[in-house]
Parts: sequence; C-alpha cells; structure tokens
Amino acid sequence: MTKQYGLLAFPAKHSLSPDIHNAGFKALGIDARYDLFEVPKNEFEDFAKSLKDSSISGLSVSLPYKEAIIDFLDFVDDSAKKIGAVNTILNRDGILSGYNTDFIGSNRALGGVNGSLSGKKVVILGAGGAARAVIYGLLKDGAEVVGILNKTLENAKKLAKEFSEIFGIKIKAFSSENLAEEL
Repeated sequence: MTKQYGLLAFPAKHSLSPDIHNAGFKALGIDARYDLFEVPKNEFEDFAKSLKDSSISGLSVSLPYKEAIIDFLDFVDDSAKKIGAVNTILNRDGILSGYNTDFIGSNRALGGVNGSLSGKKVVILGAGGAARAVIYGLLKDGAEVVGILNKTLENAKKLAKEFSEIFGIKIKAFSSENLAEEL
C-alpha cells in the first residue's frame, strides 16, 4: 500500500517539495508519494481534526501552521514544545506526534556539521516560527543570542522574553524604529 506524505502550508503551490520527495521515493524504491496540502486558513481546523483518521502518514508543516497545529497533536517533542512550533508530524495509527527539526538544519548551516556555535554572538532577524527554531538551536548549542530584530517590536519582545526565561539569559528586542535609539 502506497504511503502518503505531504506539505501542509498556505500558500504551497510554489513548493518544490513534492518533486524532491517523490524523486527520492522513486530512486530508493519506496512505495510512497508526497503531495501538497494547500489548506486555506478557514479550512485549517477541519483539516487538522481529520488527520487522525486520514491515510496521511506524515506531514511537513510550513507557514502559517507551525504554531497552530500543536493544539491538534497527541504528543509534542520537548524541543518542539520549547520552540513553540512544529515542522514535522507523524501519524502512527491515529496518534499524531509533532517534532521540530528546523533547529538542526539551521545549526548545521550556521556552524557546519562539525562546527561549534559556542560563544558566538548572534542577532536574529525576525520573530516568526523559523526564528523560534533558530534561536532555540543556537542557545542549545552555546551561542549567545544578544538580540532579536523584528519589524514589530511587540513580537520581538515576546520572543526575547520567552527564550530569556527558558534559558535563564537576557535577550534584547529591537524594531527598525527603535534600533537607532538603542545603538
């Protein structure tokens, strides 16, 4: 029986994920397919509730659903809980488990496979779901996140406060409007 996987996002038509994953499945002889689940916001809740009973074995999760999907999962990995966002869902017999692997990829990209991020000082640009994962990964591997710069100061402050509390450190928040005042 062909296993079904896919990308949950909106919009999603631009994604190359189906081409990449389906080519991989074919090359490896895996009986599976990877589809797009381009779900508008007004249909998201119904889609999320239907996952348990669906034939979908797993999903990649992207904007705007990385945070919202958590409410519909049976299990959320500790890293994903701390990040506050999920990018991978596994459906095992109707039990939905959520994980976040974004921080692993960002740490490898920033520090290399064997590179150390320990002691590096970093300013994060943005305060969305991806930024959450990058901040978590950097702090977990010993980098020092000194600030978060976001167009909306309120969002930067919220994220800075949250991760300051999780890791027992001080992270500053900036917007493009207050950056000049802080420098």
